[in-house]
Amino acid sequence: KSLAREKTEDLSRVKILLLGGADAGKSTILKQMRILHMNGFSAEEIHSFQKYLRYNVFAIFHEIAKGVQECIQSIAEYEKNMIYRFAE
Repeated sequence: KSLAREKTEDLSRVKILLLGGADAGKSTILKQMRILHMNGFSAEEIHSFQKYLRYNVFAIFHEIAKGVQECIQSIAEYEKNMIYRFAE
């Protein structure tokens, strides 16, 4: 009886295979499905995402500052100092 129930449940499941290169959005689709069709994320998961997002924002600004630092030509000295400080 248990095996029959499991077989019925397994047949009713839909399985999909997500293929794509890095940064193609595979995990984003899974996260969105979880938000829409399940109970979303736990407080701990949300907290870990916040840490990840903050790190990414900082890393992006750091790269921008390094790029600006390489292209500095006619920028005021105090602005240069701010850029150098942030790029360190």
